[in-house]
Amino acid sequence: MKSDLLRLQKEMVCAIQKGHTGFFNTSDIAYWVKKSSRDALTLFIHNAIKAGVLERVCKGVYVVSIFKPSGEGTLEALAKKIRSDYFVYVTAETELSRLGVISQLTMGYLTAMTNGRSGVFKTSFGTVEFTHTKKNIHAVMDDIWYDTDTGIHRAREALALRDLKRIGRNVGMLNEGLE
Repeated sequence: MKSDLLRLQKEMVCAIQKGHTGFFNTSDIAYWVKKSSRDALTLFIHNAIKAGVLERVCKGVYVVSIFKPSGEGTLEALAKKIRSDYFVYVTAETELSRLGVISQLTMGYLTAMTNGRSGVFKTSFGTVEFTHTKKNIHAVMDDIWYDTDTGIHRAREALALRDLKRIGRNVGMLNEGLE
């Protein structure tokens, strides 16, 4: 068991050194440990956490204890890993703050739209809030762009403003002339 844990840790650190974000989901771990059943995989992950090899970030997402993600794009990488099977784009307060359209800074908080479930994930890295949208990628294609620095789609200003209003946020924080 200990050798399996050390091998997992080595594989994960190697992946990070090759450019992986550092956030791993259950499927990533299953690829390396090759357990015969879901229960065996769950037990292995539990033991890896108990042994200090892994830390649970939120349901189904883990980091290597000795090599945690940090820096620009950390919350974006976490958002993509949490909703890895769905379309996600950064919008509303987060994007408007980045663009300087609102006076409030959103440090440690990321707002995103997804065609997956809505939900708020409070983690040691910050909070990720997902709002469900029925729009598919083709409906918003002209209003989003891909940020190669953080590896995620972002809303252009007009869409971020529409999303802010759609999800019922306070528009009083908008800089003058944008309401």
